[in-house]
Amino acid sequence: MEKLFAVVIKDQIGKVISALADTGVCHFIEKPGNRDLSKHKALLAFVERRVDEVLFNLPRIEAQIIDIEVVNDVDKTLCELVDDVTTCVENNTCNNIDIKKKVRYLRSVYSILELCDKTPYTYAFDAWVPEGKHELIKATIDEASNGSNVIHFSHPEFGETPPTLLLNPGMMKPFEVLVKMYGLPSYYEIDPTSILFFTFPLIFGIMYGDVAHGIILFLLSIALFKSKKKVRRGLVLQDFSPILMMCAIFSIIFGFMYGDFLGMKFPPLWMEPSMNIAYFLVLSLWIGVIHLVLGLSLNAINLWMNKKYIRAIFQMQWIIFSASSLFFYVSFLDLQLNERIRSFLTLLVLPGSVWLPEAY
Repeated sequence: MEKLFAVVIKDQIGKVISALADTGVCHFIEKPGNRDLSKHKALLAFVERRVDEVLFNLPRIEAQIIDIEVVNDVDKTLCELVDDVTTCVENNTCNNIDIKKKVRYLRSVYSILELCDKTPYTYAFDAWVPEGKHELIKATIDEASNGSNVIHFSHPEFGETPPTLLLNPGMMKPFEVLVKMYGLPSYYEIDPTSILFFTFPLIFGIMYGDVAHGIILFLLSIALFKSKKKVRRGLVLQDFSPILMMCAIFSIIFGFMYGDFLGMKFPPLWMEPSMNIAYFLVLSLWIGVIHLVLGLSLNAINLWMNKKYIRAIFQMQWIIFSASSLFFYVSFLDLQLNERIRSFLTLLVLPGSVWLPEAY
């Protein structure tokens, strides 16, 4: 991310804000402006009330006439909208959908205007812009303001926290949904989407390897792909379709490797879990520890990148402890009594050496 500082002439600020919003890559920085827009918001509420009176046959409420100082193109649009609503309500010719759209547009523009600094002739604002989008943003502002602007890009300063933008290839994009469900990584942390893309369906396939179950899940993923039902705001069932499809494919693959079809057995390509319980128990331990070590390693890298070197070193101790404990569990039953006691004491001392420095 890079920081955009722009100064735009007053008469064009509404067009500039609207054009930047249409690009979908500009994130305005939240900081208090120096302008009170309560009157403008009251006028917008008045317009909405007049439309609702027509739509829902509400009793008419006499509104106070609010005068605002027209200083930019947004204020002009608002005043024109108030005049249009007053006229069309009296003549019963309102296009309610268009009016609602204009109200929504003006409300969003005014919310951004509150973040702008005002001078007698211009507005100034800051925003975060993804790297590589300089020319797009510059061309957008130039076109919307007719060249009446000043633009400057700079890198984030120490202590600033730019917003996180996840950039992944098309195949990995759906797995961003899972990352967002647990919480977005900060700007200074590694994006785990690419790792989740491989580990999530792989572990699912290992756990639920069955050809018939995989086929059912695959058909369900196709049904979800055609679904438009919303799970929550900004999230639809369709977003989970590629994830479920990947899990279904791995479930089918491991179903053939295990020789499982709806609980019925056929010659496996690899081995049958029910006949090799000890092997798969050890395998599950290995997979769990590798997954844990991978997460701890990412955390250690994030700490090191953020210059928290001591905490990063202690994180490496946890990685060593996790890996060494697995060797203990696997080999414990094959040891003699004295060796078992010695190994068990080692397993008690090792975590203590990790926890003690972190306590201080």
